[in-house]
Amino acid sequence: MNYKNVAFLCLTLFSANAYADCPGTSPIDRQLSLAEESAAPIQSEAGLLDYLNAMPQNSPLRAFSDDAMASFVASLRFNEKGLTSFSTIEMERELTLGQAYDVLSLLGAQRSARRLPIPIQGERDSEIMKMLSPRCEDHHYSYQCVGTGTCKTSASSICTPKC
Repeated sequence: MNYKNVAFLCLTLFSANAYADCPGTSPIDRQLSLAEESAAPIQSEAGLLDYLNAMPQNSPLRAFSDDAMASFVASLRFNEKGLTSFSTIEMERELTLGQAYDVLSLLGAQRSARRLPIPIQGERDSEIMKMLSPRCEDHHYSYQCVGTGTCKTSASSICTPKC
């Protein structure tokens, strides 16, 4: 067996293992992620301002105290692709997992709720965690988007795949 064949075999085995460990490679999972993102009412800074100006009474953001909502909103970062990063401090301090999921759904980032160190309290939280299986394009906890394609370590932040 020559070196090219050995290299090809090693690469094939490595790729197969990486694929098996990565549930996000499924086309269905990718389509679900895209659907979640496109259904989000807030996808840009302009969309955020529009939402805040016409915020409904039942908005998930109202689960925050006024100061925490202001701090969370100020932490939201967007680029031309969409949401790139945000702080999780306020969610960790004030919200249940279900409330955090609802807030993140406004941004198409509900998949990030599984990364939050919020205790599971009740049946809804348990159901949300079961539903949120990890995907390859999951958001990165303890990282913040600092430039195109660059996530940097940052406590209590999440860097999204749109960074």
